[in-house]
Amino acid sequence: MSFYFENLFLQIFSFDLSSIDFSSFWPVSITPFIGIIIYLVRNPDKAELWGSILSQVLAFFSRKAERRSVSGNIQSRLNSFVKKLDFDDVLPYGIKFKWVTNANFESFIENGDVIVIMDTHHNNARNFVNALIAYTEQGLLPNVRNYIPNEIMQATELVLQEKIIESQRSDALQIFKKEILPKKLEGELEINTFKNVFSNLDTKGYFDTIFLSELSFSGGRLDGLLPSEAKSHIEHLIYFLKTIANRKAMDDSTPLSLQDSIFKVSLVLVAKMNIISSKGLTPYVNRIRNAFSDGQDSVYVLIRKHSLSFSDVLIPKVSKETTGKNVWKRSVFTLDSIHGRTKALMYLFR
Repeated sequence: MSFYFENLFLQIFSFDLSSIDFSSFWPVSITPFIGIIIYLVRNPDKAELWGSILSQVLAFFSRKAERRSVSGNIQSRLNSFVKKLDFDDVLPYGIKFKWVTNANFESFIENGDVIVIMDTHHNNARNFVNALIAYTEQGLLPNVRNYIPNEIMQATELVLQEKIIESQRSDALQIFKKEILPKKLEGELEINTFKNVFSNLDTKGYFDTIFLSELSFSGGRLDGLLPSEAKSHIEHLIYFLKTIANRKAMDDSTPLSLQDSIFKVSLVLVAKMNIISSKGLTPYVNRIRNAFSDGQDSVYVLIRKHSLSFSDVLIPKVSKETTGKNVWKRSVFTLDSIHGRTKALMYLFR
């Protein structure tokens, strides 16, 4: 965060202030300025954004300021995405830039940041796409990516990149779809197959919530396995989530628990109003308690829109009456044949 404020202050205080009579400002209350500083300290992504805006103004006069504008804008958008999804385990690194004329977009890790080597392009949407690709190639799941087969890792990166672009820089989506994806997928049948599966998981709300979370949490157990063995375990997780994603409404036959030796996951769906009306929340609490008793590491609780009013009672009850600890809460969109695309809440207990 200090890096962003340093850039902001350098831009402001690089002007000659010797001719200004500051005594004329003393009658003005400094309280609003203190409030602004406190707000920016607590919300570094906003500081980056305003620093980027200021740099855009100064960019008319300085190439250095132009580069600061580009980097600040990208940093703000990426940090906003990570903060919104509580993604610190999946994308744990910050991003910084090293400017080199006529450089290709490359990256390396240094002191907890991904350093992206780049040169500015007149199209800021293209700058964002290129920097994002360089960033995720190093910063996505850095602690376990070496254990994940390349075709699965590549597909994971592509789906996440598209998700970030759609969320943070929609004007860059056509660049990504028309220029990046065709090159990445040409002749790569397996990568394309995994990408389609992951895109479907994302539509149903299971990609960044369950799939990426489980790779981050349990992926270290793949260390020491043969590549074919590691791939088999990850495919068990993928097939489990794919089956749930393709589950028909009111289908009680689809397994909602995976007891793989690496990935031990359960999903509890809170959606049936007839169960809540007749039996209350006890059946859901019992399912979660039994999942942990059976050795599951992670229990995800998905509460769809028409049952959201029960979350304030259910979640504290689960925390009190089971061994699970609530790790995070996320707003997601789900898709089913009855309600279409609807808002939902997902909770992770471990």
